[in-house]
Amino acid sequence: MQRMPKKGNALAIAMWDFSWLERRYPGGGFEDWEKAVAGLAERGYDVVRIDPYPHLIDLDPDGEFELTPVWEEAAWGAVTPTTVKQVWPNLCEFLKVCQRHHVMVALSGWFRGKNGEPYTGHIRTPEQLAGIWIRLLDRIRESGLYDSIFYVDFINEFPHWGRLSPMDEHGAMLPRDAEETTAWAGRCIDAFKKAYPEMPVTFSFSSEFHRLEREDYSKWDFLEPHIWATNADSDGRFDYILHRENRVREGGSVLDGMRAARELYRTNPRYWQRVLKEQIAHLADISREWHRPLITTECWANVFYVESEISWDWIKELGEVGVAEAARAGCWRAIGTSNFCAPQFPGMWEDTAWHKRMTDIIHESRYNVE
Repeated sequence: MQRMPKKGNALAIAMWDFSWLERRYPGGGFEDWEKAVAGLAERGYDVVRIDPYPHLIDLDPDGEFELTPVWEEAAWGAVTPTTVKQVWPNLCEFLKVCQRHHVMVALSGWFRGKNGEPYTGHIRTPEQLAGIWIRLLDRIRESGLYDSIFYVDFINEFPHWGRLSPMDEHGAMLPRDAEETTAWAGRCIDAFKKAYPEMPVTFSFSSEFHRLEREDYSKWDFLEPHIWATNADSDGRFDYILHRENRVREGGSVLDGMRAARELYRTNPRYWQRVLKEQIAHLADISREWHRPLITTECWANVFYVESEISWDWIKELGEVGVAEAARAGCWRAIGTSNFCAPQFPGMWEDTAWHKRMTDIIHESRYNVE
């Protein structure tokens, strides 16, 4: 199976992060994996991206680990302290469910932890990081599920999650284009490829887009940029105006921020759509320069949104713009529709017709990055 051919039709991809395991409680959206994955396939998605907790499986595949919420007000993962148990048996079962519904699985490491400390004390070198992924894929292969894996993203939104990459003398992570960081990522890829040369790998990223022209992607199989019209790290205009015009204030709630973001977008939708299109065009140029395909799983409108009385209309509107523009660019191997293509966001998830329209556009698009 060729997971990353140089040309062909694009795939539709969704992002379920660590929610697939942490939100199995009543009302969490993932109580019934069979129903959730069947819903994904019904909406036209070919791939789902999850966190398989590679560091926890490496420590104890059948153990228990206490985890602290990443965001207490957002619906990513559990919103209260939780304990995950038997991570490997659960992952194995989840992969079997996906296989039954012909949904491939992309693996990405968020390196969840407790009280701000990830369980990564056994990972000190890039070779050790490669090792935990190699051993995870060994387990998956031995279980007959290897063909279900689409790719490996070593660190979500590199270099920020897990605090594994090089740091300066003050404990701050070095930027992606630093010589030390580039060498570190290259060593990880080299070590991994000795065991799995055919598996596509990357480090996803969401920030410092101004560094793209200075980075070295020669060892990466593809790029996984997270692109939003509102992203302060990749562009900055949206966030700057929110604060300059006092539309958001320190200590405000998530709902206050959601209302402010929607209202700002509605003041000039065409402008913010152009901002999004500019970012997509920028990444397409990088793709062509490096002859590397793109995959985007977190995307298009806003990063944080929760189920409430506030409409999802502008999230869908920017999703339509992003999907169409990425499809038109001809550089995307797989395209997401929003950050919220998951059962814990009913306002997005239950609009099955919208998802089908988006995945039809994706499937009709062609990419060519030779």
